[in-house]
Amino acid sequence: MLLWSEVGPTCQDDRLATATPTLPLREERGEIFFFAYGGCRVNAAKELYFNKDGLAIKKLQNGVNKLADLVGVTLGPKGRNVVLESKYGSPKIVNDGVTVAKEVELEDPVENIGAKLVRQAAAKTNDLAGDGTTTSVVLAQGMITEGVKVVAAGANPVQITRGIEKTAKALVSELQKMSKEVEDSELADVAAVSAGNNYEIGNMIAEAMNKVGRQGVVTLEEGKSAENNLYVVEGMQFDRGYISPYFVTDSEKMSVEYENCKLLLVDKKINNARDLITILEDAIRGGYPILIVTEDIEQEALATLVVNRLRGALKIAAIKAPGFGERKSQYLDDIATLTGGTVIREEVGLSLDKADRDVLGTAAKVVVTKDSTTIVGDGTTQDEVNKRVTQIKNQIEVAEQEYEKEKLNERIAKLSGGVAVIQVGAQTETELKEKKLRVEDALNATKAAVEEGIVVGGGCTLLRLASKVDAIIETLENDEQKVGAEIVRKSLSYPLKLIAKNAGVNGSVVTEKVLANDNFRYGYNAATGKYEDLMAAGIIDPTKVVRCCLEHAASVAKTFITSDAVVVDIKEPEKAAAAGNPMGGSGGGVVGAEVLEAPVTADAAAATETRRRAAAFTFHQLRRRRLLHRRFALAHLLLLLQHRLLLLLLFVVVVVVAVAGRRRGRHGRRWWWIEQQQCGLGRPDRGVARLREESVSGDTSFQGGAAGGRLRLTPPIVLVFFHATSLPLPGHQVARQVVAVGLFDGVGRLFIINRQVLGFRTTNHHHHRGGSCSVLLLPPQQKVQT
Repeated sequence: MLLWSEVGPTCQDDRLATATPTLPLREERGEIFFFAYGGCRVNAAKELYFNKDGLAIKKLQNGVNKLADLVGVTLGPKGRNVVLESKYGSPKIVNDGVTVAKEVELEDPVENIGAKLVRQAAAKTNDLAGDGTTTSVVLAQGMITEGVKVVAAGANPVQITRGIEKTAKALVSELQKMSKEVEDSELADVAAVSAGNNYEIGNMIAEAMNKVGRQGVVTLEEGKSAENNLYVVEGMQFDRGYISPYFVTDSEKMSVEYENCKLLLVDKKINNARDLITILEDAIRGGYPILIVTEDIEQEALATLVVNRLRGALKIAAIKAPGFGERKSQYLDDIATLTGGTVIREEVGLSLDKADRDVLGTAAKVVVTKDSTTIVGDGTTQDEVNKRVTQIKNQIEVAEQEYEKEKLNERIAKLSGGVAVIQVGAQTETELKEKKLRVEDALNATKAAVEEGIVVGGGCTLLRLASKVDAIIETLENDEQKVGAEIVRKSLSYPLKLIAKNAGVNGSVVTEKVLANDNFRYGYNAATGKYEDLMAAGIIDPTKVVRCCLEHAASVAKTFITSDAVVVDIKEPEKAAAAGNPMGGSGGGVVGAEVLEAPVTADAAAATETRRRAAAFTFHQLRRRRLLHRRFALAHLLLLLQHRLLLLLLFVVVVVVAVAGRRRGRHGRRWWWIEQQQCGLGRPDRGVARLREESVSGDTSFQGGAAGGRLRLTPPIVLVFFHATSLPLPGHQVARQVVAVGLFDGVGRLFIINRQVLGFRTTNHHHHRGGSCSVLLLPPQQKVQT
């Protein structure tokens, strides 16, 4: 690998003249060549901006204002959309503050840093509350604007930020006093306000939460039609389907459906069918269906289940446990809690071969498809489910990663009774993306309202909190901290003013009219242009959203106000086109290399010679690398041809075998010749050896069945191997003991299912000696020809 380190603008001419070419460095990973024209290797230079004459703060504030002004156009019921260019696909039209903020990258590096600072408030609010991102940015802009003014006047920024911090903390306490618990009838209002007064979305989200409960999970999907749809998956559902399609009970739906089903939960791989004998015998005697949920199952054990399912002896199905590792064990525990069962784990002293009916769980209904499984509990374990939900909630409180919290919430939803899925529909892809963002904001706002309650919306709650600042100022230590409290007071009116501005009304006039009325529920409804009781009108904000906006805006403002210098990378200027070639000629130089003009100094000749020697050295190394690459490419080509020849040979073999098979089966049917084989006691695999050899095309006699009869069999075939006693019974009846059950697939593979199954008698017109082993075939389809 060749790495080029070019001379930056900070590398001076004298360094070019005296430097020497950098030699190759050898590392454990291989040979890496660093090359710099003139041998100058320096780190990227930084540019420093100090706050002399307010230059640094002014540039930072410009970045804040640019971002806030762009995001602010989306605020309120009459906020506008923002069109975002997309390098791939159609442009995005969004009304979501955090989505707009993430797309902003300013050309000036200092201004860009200011924009990134405010973007943190939006991102953090979105992570915690899921809504209110625009309000966070606007509040932060207000605090920064007011704070910069007082700092420029000579106030101490450290004391000011302490005043901002204390005031914000006290206002959060006042906010919680103003909050009230949300009622079911108000959920639609909360969602609609967040979605821009779209009550179609609000009503759908409220309906979804009513169906699955306030702790239920509501997810979003992109619909296939232009209409929004809502459907609910009842019970616990996870993405694991049946292991074998032979378990299917409904061939039209290709699904397994059992009612009053028992569940066997195993936190390990099932290797032997013998371990399941006790459980399966109990299921046969009890006549109940059983679903096995296990890490995995060996083919022999699976064949036992399949054979018993096909013969109708058992109503059974098997699936793999959801999740992996620790999460798999947690899911199994959740299923056990829902169904009242016990997870079989060796580490807790439970063994599968000793398990009985007591470890089985019970489900009112089980539906298993190819890709998913749904388990509906019978309601008898509700107390245990509630305790389990409480435990998971405690885990959510201490969880740090959002992905982990999301998975824990999903587990709560599955235990609590179901998952609601909202399919968002639209006419175009652009509209679909914008609409999905609105629905997502509305859903997050509704969840936040359920968690911490609601307050009056429309920016009026923040405006009313300004009246609480006077009492807070009395508790502050000095005048500069009181100035910080005044900064917070002034910024609290910014959101309402912007909402009014987007609605085409003077913001200052609106705030004066609202404050003139002492009723804290009284405010300005920007959707209708009326002054009214906003709580009664359904203009509601989640308390959690307002709290996060206030806290994160104050945090960003404190960081900004105490900043006094900025360090940014220096952008490298675009290099001019090369005026010549160091290797001579017009096309014989190193690809991608650029030529720097020799500095007009006394050492120009030395610098030129240095560059020439360095370029010659690098050219030699490149030439060597190219030769190696050519040799490698030739070897790779030969290896590729070798692989293709092998594939071609394999293809020819497959074709020959297929043609031979067609000729062998030209009669259009397949017959199996069965006779008694001297296989030895307990060795049924020898007894089927002749069966494999004598699979022919044509009519073949059947020994040991109806006299002169011929039996046509269609694989797969169930085989029963039994051993005859040495003493014949009256009427030529011979007592036989089954030693094994097998499944023969017709292509030479035999699966031994179980030995020592049962004993029974059969009629045969031939006497048998001890030690013989006969084969009885029980095919799915048969036809007797006489």
